[in-house]
Amino acid sequence: MRRRRLGLLLAAAALAVAGCGSSSSTTATAPPSAMPSGPVPGARVLPLVAIHGVAGPVSALAMPLATPAQQAAFVQQFPGAVVQKRVRGALRGALEHRGSNIVGAVVASGCDVPPGVVVTADGAGHVSIVAREVASPLPECLIPVTTVALVDLPAD
Repeated sequence: MRRRRLGLLLAAAALAVAGCGSSSSTTATAPPSAMPSGPVPGARVLPLVAIHGVAGPVSALAMPLATPAQQAAFVQQFPGAVVQKRVRGALRGALEHRGSNIVGAVVASGCDVPPGVVVTADGAGHVSIVAREVASPLPECLIPVTTVALVDLPAD
């Protein structure tokens, strides 16, 4: 278990450093008031979006989704109009029902959909969204699943 977790963390770090060929930035900007380091109290994780048949780059750094330009950059990282429409719909629903302090990240890509995510801040205002470990991961799969997490951050 520990080796798998370490391997996943190292792989995620390598992908984040390499950029994975993504044209969108996944670096979060600081919210109006910087959060203390650790778990983000009051962060509400919205239902995870699982996209089958798409393998994508994973990044723990949350991307702010407050402006139309940020939203477009986030959606553009996904290949195909159908997948983009699905992510755009989830994002639109989040913004309509929750507010404008939504952040998102691609949290997993592989055989399994994680059971949830953990939202933390680094003290400098950067938010990370990390997938929780799957209890019984599938050893292999025919169709990859990319999981997107959207989180409503507290206003203060």
